[in-house]
Amino acid sequence: MPTENVTILVVDDEPAALQQIVKALAQQGYHVLEASHAIHALQLCKRHPGPIHLLITDVVMPYMNGRELASFAPAMRPQMRVLNISGYEDRLTTEHPDLKEDVPFLQKPFSPDTLLRKIRDILGSSGPSLQAAEGTTTFT
Repeated sequence: MPTENVTILVVDDEPAALQQIVKALAQQGYHVLEASHAIHALQLCKRHPGPIHLLITDVVMPYMNGRELASFAPAMRPQMRVLNISGYEDRLTTEHPDLKEDVPFLQKPFSPDTLLRKIRDILGSSGPSLQAAEGTTTFT
């Protein structure tokens, strides 16, 4: 599956992290939708006319956390896969002890290459081949 045929919804309440992830995915040819909070992400799930293959969501967010979003969004989009990301491992352990067991997870900070490999793992071996991402940026 070529990357331009893959749509990814990225949700993160930290503007810098959101933009870095969106930029890295767009550079690889993915079609990227972006939201700064879960409510906006649900609106995008409802309105977007095509498929959304993957939801990448920060776990710790205001209004509705990523865990709640990950339970609602796939109900609207049953084929959508989920990748949780977070920089708050200490809060995850106490607030979401089972989080890492049932949904793929990446601990921030992570590199673009790590993110792309994880996406390929989630979407399957038919996913796009990896190309080296620019620089050695890490997403925090």
